[in-house]
Amino acid sequence: MKFLYPLFLCLFAFQIQAQYDTLYVAILPFATDSEMTEESKTKLQNIVADAFSKDYRMVLLDRGEFDVVAEERDRQRDEDFIDGKIVEQGKAIGAEYLVDGFIDNYGRQLFLKVYDVSDGSLTGSIVSSLTVKKHQKHQLDIKGEIKDIFSTTTRTSQLQKNVTQLIQQCFSEFLFIVTGAEEESKRKVNSLKVFAGSKMGLKKGQLLEVQALVEEEVEGVVTTRQESAGWGRIEKVDGESWCILKIEAGKGNIKKLLNNGTKLRCRAIKK
Repeated sequence: MKFLYPLFLCLFAFQIQAQYDTLYVAILPFATDSEMTEESKTKLQNIVADAFSKDYRMVLLDRGEFDVVAEERDRQRDEDFIDGKIVEQGKAIGAEYLVDGFIDNYGRQLFLKVYDVSDGSLTGSIVSSLTVKKHQKHQLDIKGEIKDIFSTTTRTSQLQKNVTQLIQQCFSEFLFIVTGAEEESKRKVNSLKVFAGSKMGLKKGQLLEVQALVEEEVEGVVTTRQESAGWGRIEKVDGESWCILKIEAGKGNIKKLLNNGTKLRCRAIKK
């Protein structure tokens, strides 16, 4: 019996975790329209990778697994599908999405695209301006050797902001699962236990909206919509995966929803 209890907890945690979207992403080696240093390419790739890795849903796969280098593939900047061979490589290493980058040296721009590996289709794209180092307006030095011209030292660079926008464009907002009431009375819920913690970047005092997942049937088609039920503020972050949400609005409504067995989710909000 002592063995079955921790086993149940592990299975419960696994079942909840399975309801989260873990996204497996591979960043392809960036291509360029002219010669540039590997240092420049690597810096730009790392900035993009860093922005993706800050989203807790993302698992970045080793781009070294790809045996096709950026310069070898035929590119069109308006393409809606990526080369089939690259898609197959993505599948082989377990990627669900591929991030493809093209560096426009002369235009000082980086073109980024995200592709869905399931069918190779384009999910989203951005064009970001690149900052050039002062006194280095040309990619060649006096001796004609290629040099690293792009400034990548600023952590809050426009590129990082643009990559964050790309992630928001391609991947829908994430909802945290409410596992039940932490504190309640006969008529209202004062706090909820939510499956989300420090791993998701949540902090004490942060605002979360509580949403009810309501199923509706329209002409024989069953759909699920999200309906606001109230909101609250995180009272305690209990490790990587849990937090306590103190309800500030909708206490009675949330109580009724829980009594009816309605599934509740939370999302981060600003007020």
